[in-house]
Amino acid sequence: MEEVLIDDNMVFDIDNLKGFLNDTSSFGFIAKENNKIIGFAYC
Repeated sequence: MEEVLIDDNMVFDIDNLKGFLNDTSSFGFIAKENNKIIGFAYC
């Protein structure tokens, strides 16, 4: 079963978020507004 984070109308794959945060060679951003995730991108 895939774990996801749902914030209003957006769905984020938890594994992708964890991968971004834990991989020291990745770079990108998590955009927040009013303490809600509104965008996520990394490479």
